[in-house]
Amino acid sequence: MAIKVSLLWGGISLLPTLLYLPMPLIFWVTVRFGVRGASLAVLTLTLTTIWMSLSGPTVFAASTPEENVLALQLFLTGLAIPVLLLGAYVDGVNRAAHRSRALSQMVLRSTEENHRKMAGDLHEGVCQDLAAACLRARHLFKSLPPPARIEAAAIEEDILNVIRTLRTAAYDMYPPLLAEGGLKPALRSFVSAYSERTGIAVSLNLPEGIGRLPPSSESVAFRIVEE
Repeated sequence: MAIKVSLLWGGISLLPTLLYLPMPLIFWVTVRFGVRGASLAVLTLTLTTIWMSLSGPTVFAASTPEENVLALQLFLTGLAIPVLLLGAYVDGVNRAAHRSRALSQMVLRSTEENHRKMAGDLHEGVCQDLAAACLRARHLFKSLPPPARIEAAAIEEDILNVIRTLRTAAYDMYPPLLAEGGLKPALRSFVSAYSERTGIAVSLNLPEGIGRLPPSSESVAFRIVEE
């Protein structure tokens, strides 16, 4: 038995307004889930409108069943095309954002790897060579006359200052503790060295339960504190 529903207000049929009721939900699902959400929303609306056409009054109340079906098809086609296009656009934006994040992580890893290599070259290469040169020069200084030893001692101190500066630069580029012990000991060592070098007291508060984080997260957190 068919159920007759009267949707009238002031003599005007309210059935056409039913077309707009699912629109906000359809667009929200499309924006949130992309093409899959758009397809599901269009399928749900299609089944609902077909069920309504078979169960009672609809906005597609044409003079013949064929015209009614044609009107329903045109409505669903006109709705499905822009919704699916919007879903495809949303998927494209999401893929672009994912690629951008992946590229940023790749650049970060590459930068950290370059910093690690440069820090190793400075600490294990240049600094060690300067230290060896300083030791050899110290033996030569002993053979110099006393007036020249004062200048030689100043030169030795300059070399030692260069070594300390290079080691500090190597540590700033890639702190070994960050890779070996994680964020917590690396930050504590950095803050301690910073306070000792500048004379500025720095308070560092870290959660007791903090453990190892992903390498990229540890690098980003350390660089933020460093800045």
